[in-house]
Amino acid sequence: MDGTEKDLAKYRIEKAKGDLETAKINFDSGKFAQSINRSYYAMFHITRALLAFDRFDSSTP
Repeated sequence: MDGTEKDLAKYRIEKAKGDLETAKINFDSGKFAQSINRSYYAMFHITRALLAFDRFDSSTP
């Protein structure tokens, strides 16, 4: 496993955590469409984090 792959995965995990936090804030504020959007991107970033170890990447959702 290459160090850059691990660093890339960590970066993407942090992006996913931020999106998930924003999704919760939006949900608690009754902004359900925005919450769904941020939840989608949290899943997108966490999936990309996992795929970084297989050296597979997608630049767009």
